[in-house]
Amino acid sequence: MKKRRQSRNWGIVLALALLIVVVIVLASTLQPKEGCWDTDSRNPFTGGVVVDARGSIEDSCVDATTLRDVSCTDAGRKSTTVNCAYSCQSGRCVAPDLVIDNVFVQGRQDVGEPFDVVFHVKNVGDYPASPVDLEVFFEPGYGFLTAPPAASLGPGEVSQVRYRVTYKVPGTFRLHALVDPHSLVAESDEQNEFVELLTVSE
Repeated sequence: MKKRRQSRNWGIVLALALLIVVVIVLASTLQPKEGCWDTDSRNPFTGGVVVDARGSIEDSCVDATTLRDVSCTDAGRKSTTVNCAYSCQSGRCVAPDLVIDNVFVQGRQDVGEPFDVVFHVKNVGDYPASPVDLEVFFEPGYGFLTAPPAASLGPGEVSQVRYRVTYKVPGTFRLHALVDPHSLVAESDEQNEFVELLTVSE
């Protein structure tokens, strides 16, 4: 009886010891690594600061078109050289960014009656954009370009692009537009698609 109790006690001790070892191993793996923060998440167009145990360091321009972008990796901070398409200023690449800022419908949207759809194309970037182009699909109608976009747009500038549109059938249709459809302008954000529904009455 005594031997059985002793062997059972040893089993409990061994199990507890094994549990303690497992807890220690898990605790060591769950310890947080040395912190590193990148305020711009490797975005060369925003300019950021990396902060770690060694202090802080900012992204910087090596020359007029080269950016030294600092980021965080598993091994710590890392510097990468980025060639800016246009210019490097104040620790970031500057570039145009063309968007459809607004759309206006002028006239009654009736079957067989022409009406105008006016697009406001804006450069929300910080560098001039050229050439400016807009491609529009009226489904299943047809539109004629009556006022083309400006040849170039400076930062913050807007160009009104006008189409005269006619629909042969009533319904709700998709209006699909794309700025810079042939990717001739290197932009800071290449999301240039615009989709809206257009309702035409009988």
